[in-house]
Amino acid sequence: MKSRPHTRILNSSAEPLNASGPGSLDLKIIQVAPSNLKPHPRNARTHSRKQILTLEKSIRKFGFVTPVLIDSNGVIIADHARVQAAKAEGLTSVPCVRVDHLSKDEIRAYMLAENVGWDQELLAQELSDLNLTMPDFDFDPIGFSIAETDSLIAGLKPVEDGDPADDLLPKIPKGPPRCCPGERRHQASD
Repeated sequence: MKSRPHTRILNSSAEPLNASGPGSLDLKIIQVAPSNLKPHPRNARTHSRKQILTLEKSIRKFGFVTPVLIDSNGVIIADHARVQAAKAEGLTSVPCVRVDHLSKDEIRAYMLAENVGWDQELLAQELSDLNLTMPDFDFDPIGFSIAETDSLIAGLKPVEDGDPADDLLPKIPKGPPRCCPGERRHQASD
């Protein structure tokens, strides 16, 4: 892998954001080696090779100008594909913003809000899990209506213990019903 210094990185000594109004945070940009960043194990977003190549070209042209969101352990919350592209380009560091004010469940919900292409099964599982751990959570701010959420969750196959074959009904023999031994069935023509 070729080693290339980062380009056009945002100034990590920049003044914090104006902390006025709801939702304002004092976010600081830090530099982290891409090799020290870990993908989130429940990232439901998928990326094609073409998308990664496009991001590589973007990094070459514009630099790595969007900070990666990470948790306190260096796990990526947003920009998995951009980190993958940075590794391919040989960048030695990328700008990151550590998001410490969100719970693990809020991070998972945020990840869903920030993404647009989905692994449908993993998306449904994430929505189901969030629905269980945060029953009063409003999915609308992350882009899912109640109907969409219910529909995706309903599409999940229930996981049950045991052998599915145990749930099958016995086979019913074909043909006329059998009578008691020695009895003759009477037909309408008799």
